[in-house]
Amino acid sequence: MYCLISLKFCQPQTNSDSQNSITPDDYIVLYNESPYEQDEHFYYFLSRSFTTSYTHHDVTEFRNQMFYRVVAYKNYRDEDFGAVERLAKVKPLLWKEALDFLRNGGDK
Repeated sequence: MYCLISLKFCQPQTNSDSQNSITPDDYIVLYNESPYEQDEHFYYFLSRSFTTSYTHHDVTEFRNQMFYRVVAYKNYRDEDFGAVERLAKVKPLLWKEALDFLRNGGDK
């Protein structure tokens, strides 16, 4: 069994400096077994998606419930794309650790 996450209700993203719309390059999918973690830093990196949907395969075989957060991501430099690629291979990471990883250009 699987869980399909659909992002069809996502609002357009804006740049906080200029308030211009931004089209994300991809979306980072985070997960946690507890709905009570209000801080996204307590969510774990699951994967990335280039589209507005993601399938979490086999999750229902092992868990009764799972909660997700989705973060829109914009690559402003070529090395940003590579960092996200490397991030997908360094699981599991808390989102706070994943952010540090991305800010350091993909160097752990």
